[in-house]
Amino acid sequence: MGRWMLAGVGWFAGVLGVTQAGLAAELPSPSVADIQEMAGIFDGMCLRAFPDEAAVAKHAAELDAKRMSRAQVKSYLHDDPGYGWYVTTSVATYAITVEQPPYRACGVRRMTPAGFSTVRPYLEAIRNYAASNGLPAPVNSGEQKMKTPGGADISVYAQSITVPGAPKPASTFLLLLTNYHGRFAGDLAADVGTGGVGVEIRFVHEYMPPD
Repeated sequence: MGRWMLAGVGWFAGVLGVTQAGLAAELPSPSVADIQEMAGIFDGMCLRAFPDEAAVAKHAAELDAKRMSRAQVKSYLHDDPGYGWYVTTSVATYAITVEQPPYRACGVRRMTPAGFSTVRPYLEAIRNYAASNGLPAPVNSGEQKMKTPGGADISVYAQSITVPGAPKPASTFLLLLTNYHGRFAGDLAADVGTGGVGVEIRFVHEYMPPD
């Protein structure tokens, strides 16, 4: 995750309308409670437990998470080292991955038919993380839009926590929205539903240990 090159300092208006532009209005949108569940899993796994690997494993057990196979981990992290789990609830199936050095990152993702209507619970989680750890409030640190070779559109929005005097951020938080335009065929496809274009929502905490 440390390889993301983010350009610009803009932030999407109010972070309240993150459903990808042009999606069919009649598609079902996850409720705020659904979004709160995802933010809660991210908070417990990637903010409170990560980067302590023992705490991460303990929380995964509390969530009754299913460990990913090596092939499944590779489908998410490609050639980067790490491990992961699936957590299935009555709302969705979540893929949780932990990337190991040289990059340290913890991410939670799920598929939706057409995105979320708000990410306020995610923003509240990272603000609470900063406050509870005596850190400066996160600030918007960039955004980037790109297209994959397969035609998916990815929008990345970053916030960072930088301790005064430190040469680099202590943590960077990424919100990634990937619109597959009806061509998603991964292992979370069941949550796209009938008629959905398939928008993956991913929350990431990238931890920067002190030198």
